[in-house]
Amino acid sequence: FRQHKAELAHEPFSLAETAELAQTMMKSKMDEKGIDFEVSCELPYPCVVGDGMRLKQVLLNILSNAVKFTPRGGRVKLELTQTSEEGSHVVTKISVSDNGIGMSDEFRTRIFDSFSQENRAEGAGGTGLGMTISYLIMKQMGGDLTVESKIGKGSRFTAILPAATAAELSAPAGGAVTSGSGRRGLRVLIAEDNEMNSLILSN
Repeated sequence: FRQHKAELAHEPFSLAETAELAQTMMKSKMDEKGIDFEVSCELPYPCVVGDGMRLKQVLLNILSNAVKFTPRGGRVKLELTQTSEEGSHVVTKISVSDNGIGMSDEFRTRIFDSFSQENRAEGAGGTGLGMTISYLIMKQMGGDLTVESKIGKGSRFTAILPAATAAELSAPAGGAVTSGSGRRGLRVLIAEDNEMNSLILSN
């Protein structure tokens, strides 16, 4: 796996909308397993400048991983919080925690390495490239992606996103938050073996 840098957008987007979209897209998977999905957003600055699509990709990768390794009737929690910095910058912390099967210390230290997998959940498969891609995206955004985990206790993934704040985005009739695209007129060939990633990148 070669580390190619993605071309990141630099435009206003809504963190609150990103969390809401992720919640909507994951609802059916959560319902199928009877997982209690809790979402908490404490965002004094809900609109920031960056690549909302890539952040959504990271968030959905992490949530998909949590669902995969959380048993039926388990719990998954998504939390978004912020701390302000000097000037017009904030740091957003996005945390996804679960009470799933967890992972060994040895695997945890290499989960973001290319092709790392740990197949301990029956029929679950491994984490594959999704977490590696997510880690690289967060690093390219100037942030980070970390994980805490214990076998039998669950895992917590935390994405750190530093970004400039943006003015509130306009909400037209229907309630959808809009912003400039920055990608109009581009044709992109996507080579992606993960169904969720393909869906995100094609929208």
